[in-house]
Amino acid sequence: TCALEERGLAVDPRLVRMGDFSYESGRKHALDLLERADMDALYVANTDMASGAFRALKESNVRIPQDLAYVMFDDPDWTTMVTPPVTAVKQPVYTIGSTAADLLFKRILDTGGYLDKDQVRIVLEATLVERGSA
Repeated sequence: TCALEERGLAVDPRLVRMGDFSYESGRKHALDLLERADMDALYVANTDMASGAFRALKESNVRIPQDLAYVMFDDPDWTTMVTPPVTAVKQPVYTIGSTAADLLFKRILDTGGYLDKDQVRIVLEATLVERGSA
């Protein structure tokens, strides 16, 4: 919702669903939104929920992107194996893992005073991978 607000767009709470990060949750919430709301796009913030939501759109004969744009967070292999290929916000998975391991080793070895800090905030940039669904 922050991205919408940053662009001066109102957040319509009727269009927001909080899932439990499961396939069935994504499918259920997508079906519910299709029945209750007039939408231009669907953004799903988890790989499992995104595959469930994609299935719901296909079951409901929604034409992507003609009827509804579809974008998901993360970029699993299946996004290029479906029609249309899915537009995704790709996170730097390798960098996330190596950065986390580096911080852990620094805490274990107590180099750089990391044991004295409550938190370390590191922001890694995600990348929009534009494909045919948006």
